[in-house]
Amino acid sequence: SNCRIEKGAIKAIYWYREYGIHHIINPYDIVAIEEAVRIKRASNKGQVIAICLGPPEAKKWLRDCLAIGADSGLFLWDIAFGGLDSYAKAIILTKISDVLS
Repeated sequence: SNCRIEKGAIKAIYWYREYGIHHIINPYDIVAIEEAVRIKRASNKGQVIAICLGPPEAKKWLRDCLAIGADSGLFLWDIAFGGLDSYAKAIILTKISDVLS
């Protein structure tokens, strides 16, 4: 596997849990879901699938996306993802998107 776990990532996850740092969905992601739902309803075609790559605590964000109007949600997580940078996560999400389309 090309994935590696960095100590800093594990410490960050611990810090979030230990000190109760509250995370929210990126506002731009909310706008994207809303716009995808609007386009789907206007065209009566397709489906909106929300994909989340994050720790177990992020599952609640999928529920939020479903509440906004997404048809389904896909949750992805492995401890190895904790050490990945944004570029590596983007590659994973792109591959998943290719498989779903």
